[in-house]
Amino acid sequence: MSFSLDTSSLIWAWRFAYPRANFPTLWQRFEALIRDGEMRASSMVMVELERIEDELLEWAKAQEALFIELDRPQQESVRTVVAEFPGLVPAGEDRINADVCDRPRGPRRQHRNLAGTTVG
Repeated sequence: MSFSLDTSSLIWAWRFAYPRANFPTLWQRFEALIRDGEMRASSMVMVELERIEDELLEWAKAQEALFIELDRPQQESVRTVVAEFPGLVPAGEDRINADVCDRPRGPRRQHRNLAGTTVG
């Protein structure tokens, strides 16, 4: 089973639920999942994290294997979702947020986000 991260789950875990200082083993496990290819996030998550510029951003930058670019079929899927649900893109913005892309690349299989929701 794979895990897909979005920006809000990372921020929530880092700042509130599981601060690295209090739960170092958990964050080491996340790093192992990333290295093993079992935990991924859209590259758009990094773009969102760069607006924050804190220790979470530094941790995320060190996890090179975490972030994946959307391939053409995924980009088309995002366009379809945004067209069907225009409220995902706030008025006046020319970008979507990373939540729309919250699915790991690769063969379609079940995965969970940090909130424990099973998708796929």
